[in-house]
Amino acid sequence: MKPNYLIGSFLLLLFAITATSCEKEVGSNLLNTSLAIRPNLIGSWAYQSGEEEYNFYGNYTLDTTFVPEHPKVKNLHFRDNGIAIVEERSEAEIWPPIYDEISYTWNISTNGTNLQMIDRHGKINTWQILILTDHMLKVKIQYNINYTSGNGIETITNTYAKINH
Repeated sequence: MKPNYLIGSFLLLLFAITATSCEKEVGSNLLNTSLAIRPNLIGSWAYQSGEEEYNFYGNYTLDTTFVPEHPKVKNLHFRDNGIAIVEERSEAEIWPPIYDEISYTWNISTNGTNLQMIDRHGKINTWQILILTDHMLKVKIQYNINYTSGNGIETITNTYAKINH
């Protein structure tokens, strides 16, 4: 009976190791480094779903969350040379909206939980990496809203699927 028990235990252990090592999730695992997850991010990512939340306080109050028909941040393209091309909804009042391709320099934080997007003026916007696998990316982006009529925060949570590897 012992050989069958050992073989069964070994096969169960082998199955558990194989099943849990297929994809690496980043964001909740602070032991990953930016070098380890960088290859997972490089490539093109297609927008799958998202949610936009607006909290605005000033001359009027607006607290709302919705699923956009046309997201503010659409497709993403991360290059190995540290350049990212982000398709962002144009501010022009055209419907359906058009998307501008904005170029950023990108870096991943040492612990792998944040993505720094640096625009051509040197302004840094930090995107929180919620999930990063070989096939899926989920990020949370926050923008400060500053108008003469008041201030607020816009929070975008988007999920992307990798187009190419």
